[in-house]
Amino acid sequence: MSVKENSYFKGWEKAIHATNAKLTAEQERLILQAFQFNMEDLIAKISKSRDGYLPIKIYKDFAYDLYVVLDRISNQYTKKVVEETIDAQMLFVLQLLGGEGNATAGLYANNIRMASSVYSQKVAELIARGGIYKDGKGLSQRIWKISNAAGKTVQQVVQQGISSGQSAAQMAQLLEQFVKPKARRNWDVNKIEQILGKTYARNFQNLEYNALRMARTTISHAATASVRQWGKINPYAKKVQWHSVHAPGRTCQICIDLDGQIFDIDKCPFDHPNGLCYQTVYYDQSLEEIADELKDWVDGKPNEMLDEWYSQMNIQ
Repeated sequence: MSVKENSYFKGWEKAIHATNAKLTAEQERLILQAFQFNMEDLIAKISKSRDGYLPIKIYKDFAYDLYVVLDRISNQYTKKVVEETIDAQMLFVLQLLGGEGNATAGLYANNIRMASSVYSQKVAELIARGGIYKDGKGLSQRIWKISNAAGKTVQQVVQQGISSGQSAAQMAQLLEQFVKPKARRNWDVNKIEQILGKTYARNFQNLEYNALRMARTTISHAATASVRQWGKINPYAKKVQWHSVHAPGRTCQICIDLDGQIFDIDKCPFDHPNGLCYQTVYYDQSLEEIADELKDWVDGKPNEMLDEWYSQMNIQ
């Protein structure tokens, strides 16, 4: 039985994906809270402004404050996903080294854990700098662009409301009714369109979309970038298998076609924005064969592949 068919191993790798999905959900919740809290602060400023005069600075402050929070959240969760993904391979190797009561895992644990930490940091920095993207834009640059766009959207919405006859106080009350993102998604669009017009009403209704889209994409790409480092932590991780989630009405044809395909680990593609696909290690050897080979190596049997792997970890 190959490793990819081993039910324990399959469940373990699915648990890695489930953890990443959980972190994505946590990050989305914090992003929505950030929009809500910043909007509440903006509404308070609007309500105190003179009718017909709202300084542009309040919108710039909204955008900057939003950027600061989103930047912190995104970097925090990117690092979490990278660490979870790479650590999983570290634990897999240590478990095999320590199998059947073998205490030799402790002889290698420090170096393997240290290498895992180094590669986690490298991947997180790669994501932050934008090293995985053709345009080279880092995470902070992308977040600033989104936050700035959100500030401009709010400015347009408020100015449109005031130009249509609303006072600053009335506009503040209108926004206050829909300050919570979930409430805003369920508002009476037709009613709001009467005041703001269709374009502004719909833009404001989708205010958080780009931030959430970026967050989901960053989590997915951070996990895949980590996958490309697996071979440096787990010497048997040379290939990966693509898994599509087949969400009704959500999974595109490209992802359906990719489902089950095997890639060399350094050629694994990144999912498209907002994607839900993930990868797992595809082994050519069985779990038992890998464990036996590691045990023989620990006991002194020559193995050039494992020697080179361990020496590479030691020189980082």
